[in-house]
Amino acid sequence: LRSWLGFPNNTEMLAAYFVLHLMCAFKNSDILLFKGVWRAYRVVKVSMPVPLPYPLLQTLEKQGLALLTDFVLHLLPVGLAQAIAHPTPLQQSAIECPDFYLPFRELAPCHRRVTSEEGPYHPALSSEPGAFPSWCIFHALLFDSDTIHNHTKGYFCDRHAWEVFLTAQGFDNNNKESVDCFFNIGCYGSLQRQRRQGTKPIPFKKFYLWLQELPRENPVTKPKYAAIPDITLPLLGNLTAYLVAADISYTGKVEAPTISDMVFAIHHIGKGAYKGLMALNLLSPSEQKDSVEKVEVAFSQVYAHLQATIPIKYHKCIVLDGIMVEHTLCKYKHTEKKKR
Repeated sequence: LRSWLGFPNNTEMLAAYFVLHLMCAFKNSDILLFKGVWRAYRVVKVSMPVPLPYPLLQTLEKQGLALLTDFVLHLLPVGLAQAIAHPTPLQQSAIECPDFYLPFRELAPCHRRVTSEEGPYHPALSSEPGAFPSWCIFHALLFDSDTIHNHTKGYFCDRHAWEVFLTAQGFDNNNKESVDCFFNIGCYGSLQRQRRQGTKPIPFKKFYLWLQELPRENPVTKPKYAAIPDITLPLLGNLTAYLVAADISYTGKVEAPTISDMVFAIHHIGKGAYKGLMALNLLSPSEQKDSVEKVEVAFSQVYAHLQATIPIKYHKCIVLDGIMVEHTLCKYKHTEKKKR
């Protein structure tokens, strides 16, 4: 349309982008009233008679929330297993490592396996005694590993079944290749080397403190425990606990999380989804966290935007809910370098 109508021209577009970037950066229209801003606007407008380079133009044209919609729609063919003649680098990454890059958690291979008829999240098995430990094993140990992709659907009826499986697979805790086959320490982004300790006994002090449910963030009232950084059970930290709770909610054993529940988790974890909101310029980039209220406004805005911009016919198959939106924000952050 722009080329057909001859409007706006390059200098007019650049002037508009100048305003858009100021608004995006300062989040306050009053910035436009400063004399220095007006002067820069006038200078920029008359000093760019040449066409903008396409990569810069493309970057400038896609602002804020529109980037997230583009990201989701760009990877939708991968999630739906559609043929892509010439995949982009981002699409190729999602094809090769879907559990790490795909924004549709329920369409990724690992979740397809654990929700299958033989998986612990299937209705036929989700009420069995082995379901809960299998949920924890899946998220804390086996997620996105060669073992879950090729050798099990993730359900173990009891500890004996788990130990039999380890023996059958030739698991050797002292062999790095064997351990790496079972535990993908980079499955959630940052390296989790503690996964390699998953089959070893829990340290006595850690278990002792966990049984007492001592607060981890109150060194004033518990000074003698202030030096202990984490008293949860190994591998069941903030992120893993959230993932287990989120998946259990799909079985009906736990209520589906509300927007407030999702915001609490995002703020509490302060990692993938929180940084995704920062990357969209919806939260401040400072080291100090924004308030829960600001996170709720930002997350609600993203949720509403995706509901409005993703075609309704895809909402059900990609399971467009709060959990999926949180997951999408994580993947959006993971793929920042790929998108460039």
